[in-house]
Amino acid sequence: MNKLFFLTVALLFPFLIKAQGIDDCIVDTTTLNITLGGDNRAINCSNNIPSQSSQSYQDKYSQMSYWIPDEATPIKTIKIAFHVFNDDNGDGTIFLNNAQGITDIELTVERLNDVYSNVAEPTNPKQGVDELIDTKIRFSLEEIYFYDDDTFNTCLPSSFSVRSNMLNYIINNHPERLEYLPILIGEFNCKPPHANLPSPSFLGSSSNLDMMSYNFMGPSSLWSASRTLTHELGHNLDLRHTYVPGETCNQSSQEYLSDFFDSSLGGGTDCLHDAGWDCDIEDASNTCTNNIMGGVNKTLYYFSPLQIGRIHRALSIKSVRKYIKDSP
Repeated sequence: MNKLFFLTVALLFPFLIKAQGIDDCIVDTTTLNITLGGDNRAINCSNNIPSQSSQSYQDKYSQMSYWIPDEATPIKTIKIAFHVFNDDNGDGTIFLNNAQGITDIELTVERLNDVYSNVAEPTNPKQGVDELIDTKIRFSLEEIYFYDDDTFNTCLPSSFSVRSNMLNYIINNHPERLEYLPILIGEFNCKPPHANLPSPSFLGSSSNLDMMSYNFMGPSSLWSASRTLTHELGHNLDLRHTYVPGETCNQSSQEYLSDFFDSSLGGGTDCLHDAGWDCDIEDASNTCTNNIMGGVNKTLYYFSPLQIGRIHRALSIKSVRKYIKDSP
């Protein structure tokens, strides 16, 4: 009998375990000051829209284009930990607490790093875009933790309750295990996985929490795990879906992906692409693409330069920066 599997990539700031609405704040209400290159910029939390105290921040450091890496840009390595919640017998997920299960997790992270180090060519190239071949982002598997308890694999009223149970258990019993970006995996058949966006948000109309549905089943589970992690970690690194609901189509927004979307289309959600498990990225009659944040059942390995710049910005000035290896 095939079993379905549930995966969550949770970003804690600090130890946040509930969904965030548009008006919620997931950083301290006090001003967060970060000094970068001699320029101080103050970020506070007001309707998720950061206010800036310096012109250099507004004109330079907040812009995705400023952070696009080049050949000389050093690689940023993000520390992650797998938290695998199996049933009372130690079974249930695709990752078991044995030598093979550990090898499978290591292979999943290896595939993840392969995606981030080898950017594919876009299926919808835009003229004049200087494409990148490497995101300059890597992931370091620091720890693997196994928990054998049926309690964490029960259909609760909301998927946030499931994740909250897992995180509360870790917080109350093993808080030291949350030093690294936690990836929660459990056997689950009725709720989708989730991935938090880092704070603060640059889009006041956007929730701080984005999610997608995905289930693992059958012999392709490991491939599915690595592919899903690639997408979900994209959310943790400040990327949104390229389909509805997702990125902004407001061309005056600093968050608009001008190197990816068709600027001839209108605002609202008109620029967003088609999606769907059966959407063929090679079919010119639709707008499905091979972007990593797309929603099709294909290889999703393309990052636009501005998406990569946004990732590096998040790892420099947003809350996710605390997981960078050897960061100050």
